[in-house]
Amino acid sequence: MGNSPSKQSSVEPRSRTVKQPVVPPPSEVKKSNQVIQGRAFHDISSTYFLPMDDEENDRLHEEHFLIKAGLGGNLLDEGLLSSKLQDGATVLDIGCGPGTWLLDLATEYPSSTFHGMDIAPTFPTMIKPPNVTFKIGDALDNLPYRSDTFDLVQIRLMVAAFRFDEWDTVYKNVMRVLKPGGYIQVMEPDIRLFAEHNDVAIQDYSVKVTRFLQKRGQDPDLIHKLGPLLKRNGYTIIMENINESPLGWGSRLYEIIGNDYIRGMKAAAPIVANEFEMSMQQYEHTLDNISTRFVRAKTYIHSFLGLAQKPGTDDD
Repeated sequence: MGNSPSKQSSVEPRSRTVKQPVVPPPSEVKKSNQVIQGRAFHDISSTYFLPMDDEENDRLHEEHFLIKAGLGGNLLDEGLLSSKLQDGATVLDIGCGPGTWLLDLATEYPSSTFHGMDIAPTFPTMIKPPNVTFKIGDALDNLPYRSDTFDLVQIRLMVAAFRFDEWDTVYKNVMRVLKPGGYIQVMEPDIRLFAEHNDVAIQDYSVKVTRFLQKRGQDPDLIHKLGPLLKRNGYTIIMENINESPLGWGSRLYEIIGNDYIRGMKAAAPIVANEFEMSMQQYEHTLDNISTRFVRAKTYIHSFLGLAQKPGTDDD
């Protein structure tokens, strides 16, 4: 679900008594899935409510370029990060999906090496640049990489993947694989809708989204807590913004982003509709109705954009 900037408002790793191996053992990642209404989803224990099939990969691929257009690039601080990638950096994308962000960067920065990791093998395995590698792994387990490996780690659009109490684990695992002085780039949307003009249908929908997330152990207000979570886990904040992005109005880009939001939530229909106590048809009609109100209500979403650094330097 696209998140792009419009308006902005603006610990060291846990000590261990038992020495950990340099390379953790491979994660026992579950590869099972469930098919609901013709769409493939993660197994029933997963909190992730979007599909994991070719149709969703196509949507995520297109969404990448919407985000890139909104941000004006692939990096939150081009001046800081671009020179590092030009010189040759090692980059990891956690929850990489089809790997579009990595593939895009790999072409732009051929001197760097790029690694993608996802719990499901939805990434390309044959046709890809030579400086890109993909691997199955779970961010809640020991990441299957050596300590102090990466100059940059990205976590993007994973708001649906983790329960609130799991984010500490994710950030601790990233801290281990980052080099001293390495960076973590975080981009997460709040999938609820807000509007400048009161609209009962949009308000009712957002109440349902809030209840849906809470029932799954996910925090609807997560984006307002990601900055403090990073600090609590020992990162130094370089930048953090809560962005307000129009949906369906303001420019052609935001019209397309509005369509992408509806498309993404429709993709989740086989899971979300039941939790909304609606039939698939009723749920999709609700989304269609909401989309017609985007312009009149001046609807928007909030997103967290953050860049943080692991303390130390490469010489540590």
